[in-house]
Amino acid sequence: MSGGIFDNYLHDHKMRNEPLDIKPFHTVLGKDDKDILKWLTSASESLMKHQNSRHHWLKQNLAAYRGLQRGYLNRSTPRREHLPMTKVDRLVVNHLYDMVETRVAQLSRLKPSILVLPKNDEFQDKNAARASKLLIDHLFELNNFDDLERAVQRHKKIFGESYLFIEWDDKKGEKHPDAGTEVLDEESGEVLKVPENLKVGDVCYELEVPWRVLLEQKECFDRVNYAFRIKVEHVDDVKREYPDKKESIKTGDSTMIFDYSTLENINMKDSLLVFEMYHKSTDSVEGGYYAKFTKDVILEHGKSKYSHGCFPFERITDLDIPHELYGAAQLDQVREIQKEHNNLSTLISKNIWLAAHPKWLLPKGACKIEALGNDATIVQYQGPVAPQMAQVAPNSAEVYGFRDKLKEEMEQIYAVHGVSRGQPPSGVTAAVALQFLNEQEAERASDEIAKKNDFVKKVARKTLSVAGDYYEMDDGRTMRILGKENKYLLRHFDAANLSKPYDIKVDLGNAIA
Repeated sequence: MSGGIFDNYLHDHKMRNEPLDIKPFHTVLGKDDKDILKWLTSASESLMKHQNSRHHWLKQNLAAYRGLQRGYLNRSTPRREHLPMTKVDRLVVNHLYDMVETRVAQLSRLKPSILVLPKNDEFQDKNAARASKLLIDHLFELNNFDDLERAVQRHKKIFGESYLFIEWDDKKGEKHPDAGTEVLDEESGEVLKVPENLKVGDVCYELEVPWRVLLEQKECFDRVNYAFRIKVEHVDDVKREYPDKKESIKTGDSTMIFDYSTLENINMKDSLLVFEMYHKSTDSVEGGYYAKFTKDVILEHGKSKYSHGCFPFERITDLDIPHELYGAAQLDQVREIQKEHNNLSTLISKNIWLAAHPKWLLPKGACKIEALGNDATIVQYQGPVAPQMAQVAPNSAEVYGFRDKLKEEMEQIYAVHGVSRGQPPSGVTAAVALQFLNEQEAERASDEIAKKNDFVKKVARKTLSVAGDYYEMDDGRTMRILGKENKYLLRHFDAANLSKPYDIKVDLGNAIA
């Protein structure tokens, strides 16, 4: 996540979802910038209002994953600080974090292998396919794709869906061969000096939180034609990037953004929302469309930056609900059980503080209290009753049993059991029995494994497509590949290899541990 913040624009938890009235984008295509900006701002604001309650729910999922419950925890001070010893704070036994991380670990242990296959049997095309396969491996290694893929799975389990952007970054890659040299501008005839820090650029991957991505409201994702991405940037950075638009780039006194550290909205001075709109290539919008804008001005717009004609991101979902556009999180189904588990844990703790300490029951004046020399509670009364020390069990066995039952139900719904953590069921020691339990667990995860393999395949396909759009023959690119005896080698890459048609598949391997 870049910056760790997100503007909660027009955020009001009490605001109900409003009906949408957004015309198709092709109705303003070809008109002047003023009409296009009006459509862009109206569509983005309408989608944000419509998804407001859903975004609030996603942020509650994030709080539950972290073990934080609003109303019980003040993040400005550590837990239990300045609390009297006789008081009990809200007790959270966070099983959600453990279950999410267990599922992420289960999915991450399966490493799909990318296969790039040529469309024909020609020798040159076979070699080009091998080189393209090496390029994908190089970019995945360069961007630490294994860690990134784990983060994708974590987002999916917490929020119900995850968005990974595959885009071109001019500031990445090796130093350009022409950096620091002088070149002739063919249009003006002037001799220009190429900057010393000029890079060749490269493909980059960026994970985005779901509330920064707004989709056109359709019945399913395949029918979505356009999407918005929201960023928060400092006004000076935007003016530096677009100097010809700096007079039109404005910001208010402050911008409300969502801070991940406190899970609250905070004011960011001199910051503004920057929107990016992506439209797929369709019959009405041929070649796709891209626009970058603020509420006051269009910074840039035109045809899509990429030839694949699709969105510059790939999406993976946790649970797919019929006729539901957005993915649902399995975490939603166990979050209320976790709250009840916390309620019981707090009650048990309070009862222990109240009743577990021994108590002296004695008539008033029967002894000198200071001489007892212990921390037991003293209860004084009137009447000729002999002093005695009393201690009771603060909680019954049924309370602990119900609490354990809640945990078992969470594990059953979330498909996380003792075998997942290396704890076999009581009495099961045979290797065959343990293997059977492991196979059953892997079989239940087969749908998620299929989703993961399809996701990785699509990311690899878009990686090659973006590289093919921007790699140049004279870039002098090299690839870092793994050679013999686990030694890395540098190999030059010919950008012409990317212009050939390929089939990209995933070697599924074995889903059983």
